[in-house]
Order: sequence, then structure tokens, then C-alpha cells
Amino acid sequence: MGKLATLIALITCGLTAHVHAQDLLAYWNMDADSSISAKFTANNGNQAGSVTMTAEPNEHIFDYLSNTTGTTENIYPEGTVTPSNNALQFNSIIDLGESGRLEMSGFNFSNMTDVTISFAAIADRTFTWNQEIHIDYKIGANNWVDWAESGAVDTKAWELESFVLPEAVEGQSNVAIRIRVSSWVTLASSLAFDNIQVTAVPEPGTWALLAGLGVVGLLIIRRRKRA
Repeated sequence: MGKLATLIALITCGLTAHVHAQDLLAYWNMDADSSISAKFTANNGNQAGSVTMTAEPNEHIFDYLSNTTGTTENIYPEGTVTPSNNALQFNSIIDLGESGRLEMSGFNFSNMTDVTISFAAIADRTFTWNQEIHIDYKIGANNWVDWAESGAVDTKAWELESFVLPEAVEGQSNVAIRIRVSSWVTLASSLAFDNIQVTAVPEPGTWALLAGLGVVGLLIIRRRKRA
């Protein structure tokens, strides 16, 4: 195999590998020790500078946010251990309906597919009836769309929750995502979140164009050397 053919093969292999690679767009490790608001600054990711997060307990009876011990589940980089590994916890003393929400806004999914949000969660329940985690999305100034929900979270160990958003958000430049906690009845219970990641895959066409331009450039260089 000639040098050019070898180089083209390497570019093709690299393209194939990257087409399926997830890009980290934003990540929150929730490790701020005492200040709840400090947890909402994105720690890493391609869009960490523009993506913002807010969290609110619902306006029902005695709902509040607190700091709690975190986990290495879904942590970034994988295997990292921080001196202060914390999580954000929603606490409900008495609640009927929605008990809290985390909202992330300012995502740019242009030329991206397979948008995924993942996070670690754990519950501490005295009593809950039909507790669920909902994933909502909003495009621009449109209304929120309730896209998916997960059943009751484990009370004994942190577990990974992962949701792939619908094709409707792909290619959109102004998207918000919301994690929402709801139940019919909640008494003296809590639900904690840690290591939230939002990832997406660059569209294959974008990488194919770049690879194609690279191959054309190599051919031009080769012809000039022969001239």
C-alpha cells in the first residue's frame, strides 16, 4: 500500500471512530461545599461557558435544597476522586405533585445528533407515592415538552439515569432541558442528583466533509510533487 493510500485509510478509520464519539457539551459535578448556587456553574464541556443551570424546590410545604455526600457514578473524567465530593439534594417534608426541578438552558445542538442527558441519582424516602423523574425540553420560546420519565430511584445505592432526547432538538441552536421530580404524595423524603452530563454526536456529514477536503488536499500535494 502506498503512502497516500495508507494516509487515506487512516483518515477514514479516524472518521469512522469519531462519527460515533460523544462530545461532552456540559458537565456539573455539584461539588461546591456549602453554597448551593455555586453548584450550578458548569465544570467542563464544550459549551460550559454558555450553558447555565438553576434549581428550585416546588412552592409547596417545606421543600428546600441542601448539600449531601456525592458519588463517583457518572463522574467526569471517569475515575476522578475529588477532595469534596458532594451532590445536590431536593428535600420534601410534605408535598403533593411536583417537588423540584433542575433547569439547564443555552444549549446549541447545531450539526449534532443523539443528544443525551445522564446523571446519578439516589433517594431517601420515608413515604412517596408514584415518585418519578421527568425529562422535559424546550426549543427557543416554545412551551416545555414532557419527553420521558423514570420510575422510583433506588434508596440503597446511587444509580445512573440516562435519556436520549428526541430528534426535534437536533440541529436546534437554543434548547433548554429540565429534570423534574414529581409524585402524588411525598412525606419526609429526599432525592439527590450528582454528575450531570449532556453529550451529543457531531453529524457524520460534518466530519465527512472535513475528511474529504483533507483527501483532496493530499491529492493536490502529491500531484505537485510529481510535476
